[in-house]
Amino acid sequence: MRPINKIIIQTVDIESIQALISKHLEEGMPMVGFHYMIGKDANCELGRPISIIGNHFIGENATSIGIVIIGKEISTQQASELDILIEEIKLRVPSVKDIFVFEDGKLKERK
Repeated sequence: MRPINKIIIQTVDIESIQALISKHLEEGMPMVGFHYMIGKDANCELGRPISIIGNHFIGENATSIGIVIIGKEISTQQASELDILIEEIKLRVPSVKDIFVFEDGKLKERK
């Protein structure tokens, strides 16, 4: 397993998980850049396996797990699913110590 010490969460204003996957493939990626994707309906789908380095945040991909939330703003249902997902990841990958959210052009520690 690669060394993983953080989770990075981002929102993407796009129509759907499938639209994001298609966009990444059209950009020449072999698969979607995120490890987990939470759709507008709050369902979570697996993107890249966490054993493969992501392509979601330049400079942090090698040591992070990328989670994307589809939509402009996070709904209550998406936030609940995110909390469950983070707890599951922390159980599977105990080396994860830090959780960041990408907002306003920079990484901020999640409270």
